[in-house]
Formats: sequence, structure tokens, C-alpha cells
Amino acid sequence: MNYTRHFARLTLRALFSSGYFYITIAAMTFLFFLIVPKLAPLLNEKVLAELLAGQLVYILLSTGILLVFMCAQPVFVSEKQQGALIALLYSPASAGELLLGKCLGVMTAALFGSAVSLLVPLSGYPVMLKAFLSLKVAVALVIVFGIIFSYTAIAGMLLLCSRNIKVLYPVLFFLNYVPMQLQKYVKSYMLANGLGSANWMHLVPLVFLLAAAALLYRFYFSKQRITASV
Repeated sequence: MNYTRHFARLTLRALFSSGYFYITIAAMTFLFFLIVPKLAPLLNEKVLAELLAGQLVYILLSTGILLVFMCAQPVFVSEKQQGALIALLYSPASAGELLLGKCLGVMTAALFGSAVSLLVPLSGYPVMLKAFLSLKVAVALVIVFGIIFSYTAIAGMLLLCSRNIKVLYPVLFFLNYVPMQLQKYVKSYMLANGLGSANWMHLVPLVFLLAAAALLYRFYFSKQRITASV
């Protein structure tokens, strides 16, 4: 666990010192500043505030995945291309500690950027900010956190096995294509309690990709360990 915290701190330090990270957050915040005023009549309604807050939480999912994709380049791809990962193969850190630490750092940075870009434009609507403290919204937040962490883990495992971020393109396609195809045959959705469009169908490709990436990562990392010890 000590190594996990160490890798998480190093990852956060690298991301928070990147100008591109703040430029991306500023761009998303500006975009929300253009969109939020158009929803002003709804944002001031106490009756709709909690339901709308539950739906707005899932904006964090979209912006969070976008930031994970952006953060993956310096955290995973650049280190792999520069050969920094080779040195870690000689360290006492395990494969799980290496991956978990980096993923926690990336996820924390992504959620921070997503929250800032969304909540800053909503700061002028106290009714909405209060609605974000409700239990239903907390449930939605837990689901969003879980999905973003799972995506971060998939991205991390694949990118630690590859030097090209394009390996994530089919992952993004698969995560969107499968739910859309399932919706043609299944009409039951988990729409209650402000859970929006995140339903069990999105878990099917997510779990499959997570298991596939884990197997690939374990095989690759074990092989690299053996090679490095020779």
C-alpha cells in the first residue's frame, strides 16, 4: 500500500504541474458557462432541483472519461516510450501497486477537473448546489466514480502493455456500441433515483473489457519481470 500511495502522489504531481491539464479544464468550464444559463429556469426550481442534479452528475462521467483519456498520455504512454517503466520492473513494487497507484492518481485528477468545470458555472444557483447533497445524487456519484475508475484501470492496463494511445479507440467504441445494440432488444432501464442513462447494459462491456485487460496486463507484466530478472 505504501507504493500505491507513492505512485498516486507522483501521478498527481505530474498532472497538476501540466499546463495542458488546466487548459482542458478551462475549456470545459467555458463550455458549461455557455450551456448552464440556458437551463436557468429549471435550475431555480426546487421541485426539479434534485432530479436535475441526479442527471447532471452524469456529465461528470463524460467529462471525466475525456480527462482520463487526456491524462493517459503523460502518465502511461510517455513513461512507456521514455523507458521509465523498465526501472520500475526492478523495484519491489508489485504490478497491482503500480497500476492502482497510477489509476488512483489519474481518476482523482479527472474527477477534480470534471467537478470544477461543472460546479463553477453552477455556483450562481444555490438551489442546485444544495440538491447535490441529497442521497439520490450521492448514489449516482458512487456509480460515476466506479465507472470512471474501471475505465481508468482498463486504459492503464492496456497502455502499460502498449506504446500507442490508439489502443483505447476500440475500447471507447466497444463501450458505446454494445449498450446501443443491447437497447434494441432490451427495454428495461435503470432510470429510477436519478440514475440517468447509466444502466446495467453499460456494465456488460465494462466488466468484459476489465477482465480482458487484466489478463493481458498480468501476462505482459509477468513476462517483463522474468525478462528483467535475467
